Amino acid sequence: MRTISSPMLRTLLAFFVCVTCFAITHAAYSGVSATSVLPHQQEPYRPGLTDPKLEAKIYATQALSDQPLWRVDLHTMGFPAGNRALQWQRGLGSFNTVDFLSDDVVAATFITDEPAAGLQKRDDPNHRRPYRLHAIFLDATNGSVLKTLEWTGDDLKIGIFPRYDGSFLFFSTEHIVLYSTDWKPVKEIPLSPLQLPESSLKEIAESPSGQILEVRIRHKNSLLCLRVLTDALDAAPDTCSTLLGFSVSDDGIATTDTRNTFDLNGEIRDPHPDVHYHDKVQPQNADPYARVELILERGDRKGILCDTVSVKSCWTPEFISNDMLVVHFDASIGLLDLSGIRKGEKAALKFQKTFFDVPAKHSHESHATTDWIAALGRPVRPSANGQRFAVVLNAPAQREGLKVPADLSAAFLPAVFPDYVEVFDIPSGLRADRPELQCQQPNLPCDWMIYKLTNVNHQFKQIWGMGLSPTGQKLVVDSGGVIQTYAIPEPAGAPKPKR
Repeated sequence: MRTISSPMLRTLLAFFVCVTCFAITHAAYSGVSATSVLPHQQEPYRPGLTDPKLEAKIYATQALSDQPLWRVDLHTMGFPAGNRALQWQRGLGSFNTVDFLSDDVVAATFITDEPAAGLQKRDDPNHRRPYRLHAIFLDATNGSVLKTLEWTGDDLKIGIFPRYDGSFLFFSTEHIVLYSTDWKPVKEIPLSPLQLPESSLKEIAESPSGQILEVRIRHKNSLLCLRVLTDALDAAPDTCSTLLGFSVSDDGIATTDTRNTFDLNGEIRDPHPDVHYHDKVQPQNADPYARVELILERGDRKGILCDTVSVKSCWTPEFISNDMLVVHFDASIGLLDLSGIRKGEKAALKFQKTFFDVPAKHSHESHATTDWIAALGRPVRPSANGQRFAVVLNAPAQREGLKVPADLSAAFLPAVFPDYVEVFDIPSGLRADRPELQCQQPNLPCDWMIYKLTNVNHQFKQIWGMGLSPTGQKLVVDSGGVIQTYAIPEPAGAPKPKR
């Protein structure tokens, strides 16, 4: 989910803590075309006495945060140490603070205030703009500075979006500009809807390949959606779902249906004719409920992808490629294969991992004693080739003193209490021994996971942004103005188990 408008902060925090969720029974699906509904909750694997044990075919690399390939402190380049809120308020779910432009170049960005020189009129073309975006382009091999660029703007919603071939888009509320691999502007399109009175930028999402950018703009009580082809910089109106929480691929949209969790403040969205809403209030102490809906081929509705009854982790979607989608919720994550949907088949749950031991029944402890994944802030990041993805886990809040720094928002950072980052490799997982049974328990093999970066001695105070290189061979982390890059080696083969 990439919601960035300040009027929605209170309602999105409700999503983060899962306080007011609403349930739907299976009967509520009777009116929905559920082409890809997964049939039932996957039960944890418990091998019987006669079942062959799962075999591990690889060893995951164990790495430490204090041993990066290189480290660059942006505070020496103007990063404002005294105003962290300025960075996350631009919307870290939409604007990543660090990412790869290609396998060879890392781009890090931050915003500074530009003090006004006396009274100014906003419509004065020569007025001094209040914000400046700084982009530092770094050599992915050694961290040396290759180039710096700066832009000014009237709104905090400023950032860049890689195309993963070395080129990128610069986005502001005025326009989108395509830049070439040698940092020169090539083409520009205006964002005239954002110049209208009572207009604001709501949400942005980009596809894992970098070929599509989805922009959602609120004008008064209506929502306008634009689908931008990033190579030619062509923009066209797109169908706006009435649902919040979404991810895009090159040809589809996956969105979370927790509609009644939110007060939309009278907002009117263009409804999709096949979207059905639930109005059954969740019973007291019932588990939180959500479902993910899928639209492919630009409006050709395919139905319900999954729900938290069928797949525990089915809450927040994140495309890894056009055919692979991660869903995550609280402390569980699942990988769904969508390739069969175009042929009329169901989606397939490839694996599901829970990051902590299930608490005792009737226990209402949530983040206090367990590792957990942020609901917002994009804690899952794919590689552009669709082969790998990284997930950042928060440490148990009780271990961190249950205190979020006053100038931060736990809901909108990828990790406010970072514990570790795991990198998953899809080809390795598919080659595993019974891949769908892997990763279900801590003491069982997990050949999907090839790399684990542990945050030692609180070196990462928080994680503001992160990214995988297009081939997934490097990981970059922004820990609040400090950029660190790590190599991800190919996994070593595990020895044959003793018989």
